[in-house]
Amino acid sequence: MTTKERLRQGALLAILFLIPCGAVGLVDPTEARYAEIAREMVATRDFLIPRLDGLTHLAKPPGAYWALAPGIAVFGANEWGARIPVVLAALLVLALTAHMARLLGREPSLAVWILAATPLFFVLFHLASADVFLAAAVAGFHAAYLDPRHRRGLLPFVALAAGFVIKGPVVLVTTVLPVLGAAAWSKRGDALVPLGNLRGWLLFAVLALPWYLVLVGRMPGLFDHLLRHEMWDRFATTAHHRSGAPYYFFAMLALAALPWTPFVVRGIARGLRERGDFESATVAAWIVLPLVFFSFSGSKLPGYVLPVAPALALGAARGGIGARARLAAMALVVVFAAVPFLVGDIRAGSVRPIARYLKARNVPPSQVYECGPFFAGLPFYMEGTVGLLDVQRDTLFATPAERAQAFRALPAEWVLSAGPFWVYGDEALARRRIAEAGLSAEVALRGGRWALLKAAPTIPRLYRKGT
Repeated sequence: MTTKERLRQGALLAILFLIPCGAVGLVDPTEARYAEIAREMVATRDFLIPRLDGLTHLAKPPGAYWALAPGIAVFGANEWGARIPVVLAALLVLALTAHMARLLGREPSLAVWILAATPLFFVLFHLASADVFLAAAVAGFHAAYLDPRHRRGLLPFVALAAGFVIKGPVVLVTTVLPVLGAAAWSKRGDALVPLGNLRGWLLFAVLALPWYLVLVGRMPGLFDHLLRHEMWDRFATTAHHRSGAPYYFFAMLALAALPWTPFVVRGIARGLRERGDFESATVAAWIVLPLVFFSFSGSKLPGYVLPVAPALALGAARGGIGARARLAAMALVVVFAAVPFLVGDIRAGSVRPIARYLKARNVPPSQVYECGPFFAGLPFYMEGTVGLLDVQRDTLFATPAERAQAFRALPAEWVLSAGPFWVYGDEALARRRIAEAGLSAEVALRGGRWALLKAAPTIPRLYRKGT
């Protein structure tokens, strides 16, 4: 394939990935949460401490928020601003997959289109999350490590550092663990020598650790929180309420990789049969070992295996898939790009219609409350913090001022000039809270299971200052 043809196919992929970016609003809870934290970073110019609706939020390192922030700074607080960085990450992963396919003697274009037409990849690479950027870092590590020109250099450690800032030590499960497994399987101890590069680990420490060291020094209890709650409890317990069967990831990946699943399995088997081929064994180990590791975890989500997706495409390309599969893959990507337009905001789990309704009436964020569930999409689209009524939020590291701003009661006294207040969420609970404030409630808009209530005075009165 000529350079011109590669550029044409790259442009086509970019267009197909960009088309659905605005089809549905940001999806709660995960995507909207990441986008809102990045928006608050841009708005406050504080890129050190992540905040969600004004409350300090340290559940994850800041790498993904930093990656999303430029898109929001350039394109604004909308779907394009939040998703263009995700699409750029997808295109980077596709380019790295082409490079790895070339190194392994596969057809680069075929591997790229197989990956783009993998449902797991296409869907998740249109949702803002840490997993998409972690996948890019993992692909960068393997692309460097599989390349004899870069394996002994510093690029693998730069990729490891990026993954560590994005999602912490879990990056080692999809990078170093497969390399160790592949070296053992292929009996190639020399392949592990680059992992002993002291300069590389020093660079890793310089790039990956400063944020952790600064925040741990400033916030007592953070080290224990990250190590115990965010790592150990997530793996060893079901405290995060995301449990699943031991075969969860294998079953999910088998379905998500359709229609390429049989070729992936065949490619893994071929890679493992060639005991002396470290590179082929790495691709197989990249798929198998992380899935085995995560299968023992008490917390299971589809996004956890997204970093494995490039290996699926490389495995399928090795599994005897025909060249005509490229045309089938192209057709699938076109279908995938069209489907989001048929879904709609409410079914997707987006509060975009609610935010549009409020913004059309020039409602400021200070007059909007959430009741019951928390929707990060509302502060994102309203571009400001909203009040919280009976909402469960992690306030472990929030300051008293942050808590007072977020968990504020509905005004008990009515000031006509302030205009009505709006409450979105659990209708029955919201009605009770509105009644307790001496206000009446009427449904302004329904969004799926939830309702937007307009809180107005039962008997309007005008108060003057000092009365």
